[in-house]
Amino acid sequence: MRIEASDLSVRYGAREAISRVSLNLQPGAMVGLIGPNGAGKTTLIRALAGLAAPAAGEILYNGAPSRKMPRDMRARKIAYLAQSGSAEWPLQVEAIVALGRLPHRRAFAALTSADAAAVERALAAAELGAFRGRTLGELSGGERARVLIARALAVEADWLLADEPVAALDPLHQLRAMALLRGEVLRGAGVVAVLHDLTLAVRFCDRLILLNGGRVQLDGPPAALTAEVIARIYGVEVLRGEHRGEAFVLPWAALG
Repeated sequence: MRIEASDLSVRYGAREAISRVSLNLQPGAMVGLIGPNGAGKTTLIRALAGLAAPAAGEILYNGAPSRKMPRDMRARKIAYLAQSGSAEWPLQVEAIVALGRLPHRRAFAALTSADAAAVERALAAAELGAFRGRTLGELSGGERARVLIARALAVEADWLLADEPVAALDPLHQLRAMALLRGEVLRGAGVVAVLHDLTLAVRFCDRLILLNGGRVQLDGPPAALTAEVIARIYGVEVLRGEHRGEAFVLPWAALG
């Protein structure tokens, strides 16, 4: 499924959080949505998921207005992982991950064999097999974050839209989470992830969309995120380099 934003604006009261943004997103790629705090990243990813109503312009799914897609179909097509997502229910990990299959099931219906297989794939991908019988209260913050990622993976949607999916994770599990998102791309899905870590964005993403002040400042391959662009938008000096054939960007000093 193709997702487009056409001259999109989103407002909260008098404040315009997103202003005249146009994008064309194709599956089979990982897109990093980057920018400083308050740039409009969360608003844009919520709009792409059909969760934030446009004040102007529109979101299109395969060329048709998103509002015309039934909610149950949209839930099967788009898995959304919210920023600082939480699950407060006293459920075991396996049951929480299984919630990702709700869009594929009739109300109150039991898991089918296909559902159970999808849950197993998600648990295995997120390395949660040993935690399946525990409740969230027994897990660390990072482990809880992995459970919520696994719940989104279990949907096996055309798109995974993730708002800061690695924010609560230690470096090892940040790398593993980014590898999970790349795995979604390898199976043919599309991924849009809000990221603050520029090294992870440059290393793992196929395309970067840089927002500032609700407007797109850059849309292109990671190589387009130059030190000059970073200095202008973020106000920091960076060190750039390469290790094992992969680029990295390290914020080093504040400018001005």
